[in-house]
Amino acid sequence: MRELMKTDINLLLFDKFMHVGRKMRKGRPPGALTPSCEDGSGGSGIELSDSSANPLKREMILAYLMFRDSGVKQREIAEEICVSPSTVSEMIGKLVQDGYVERRNAPDDRRANLLVLTQEGHSRAQCILQEVTHALGNFFENLEEREKRELIRLLDKMMGEG
Repeated sequence: MRELMKTDINLLLFDKFMHVGRKMRKGRPPGALTPSCEDGSGGSGIELSDSSANPLKREMILAYLMFRDSGVKQREIAEEICVSPSTVSEMIGKLVQDGYVERRNAPDDRRANLLVLTQEGHSRAQCILQEVTHALGNFFENLEEREKRELIRLLDKMMGEG
């Protein structure tokens, strides 16, 4: 799967935009605005009101877990998508109930669980990823390949990584 990210320029570009967004929320780039995560708006363009009313958020967690082969702690997901741990807990509970995610003991912390995709969860995450890849292809269709690469280079430079 990581090879797909390296070869699909639209996924790579999306990853770069997500990286910029995370950095902006954390206030790391010089002069960056830091949206408040506590008010429930998330600052990410994702509506964060009622997790049971919006299954899309749960599906995005599946896609996130797909790139975390060894699993991830619930707290890390909450930080990544900028929502409260209790909201993430509710979403994860539904994903576990649906058979998409399972909890495993974290080897480094007996009190924590790692969340990993089940086979069914992995299949669903692949479908989500295909849908996102297609949508991103449409979104970036006005850019030529060299322009996409230049945008990636500029974003890396903006983030102090290039």
